[in-house]
Amino acid sequence: VLSSSSFPSLHLNLCSITPLTEDSLVPGLDLPKESDKERFERIDQNEDDDISFDEFLHMDYVYEQAKKEEFNLLDTDKDGKISKEEYDARLNEQQSRREEVKKSYFSGIFEEFDEDGDKSLSEEELRNVFHKRFLLEPRDNFGTIIEGFDVDQSGGLDVNEYSKLDAEFPFEMTDPLKSKKEKLPEEKKIF
Repeated sequence: VLSSSSFPSLHLNLCSITPLTEDSLVPGLDLPKESDKERFERIDQNEDDDISFDEFLHMDYVYEQAKKEEFNLLDTDKDGKISKEEYDARLNEQQSRREEVKKSYFSGIFEEFDEDGDKSLSEEELRNVFHKRFLLEPRDNFGTIIEGFDVDQSGGLDVNEYSKLDAEFPFEMTDPLKSKKEKLPEEKKIF
């Protein structure tokens, strides 16, 4: 147990620990400003002039308020507890959202780069993806690498094969795309 009486400088040092601020975590969150003394008093909930670890966990008021807000989102029946069903429902909701984002991302890739509309990306179309989306230049072995992701050996990657390529491609086997340098107008020299 930390004690301000046992270690006179500890009270000052403990309160000098920079807590999260409302601006650093949740911009626009209206929280009371507190001095070092007020912070110590808030943390020392049983008012014994000692701070236990459980009390110390309340140091960052902004973080604590953010966690309370998150808890309240999960506690859909507002009974003060998060049931397994509520927890699982939130996980399922987040997973569904992630799946929608992935679906949208991959749909966008195919809409933009599947020039012949065959729902498959050829090596040339994949080169365009790498140039425009990743600003990378594939090396000479690009075709061989692509063949490794072409599970059905169709000569192009369908959305599932491209998804695997997107997650597992050895990007170290590419080089940064060289940009065309624009000539800047010469500066006028002022004497």
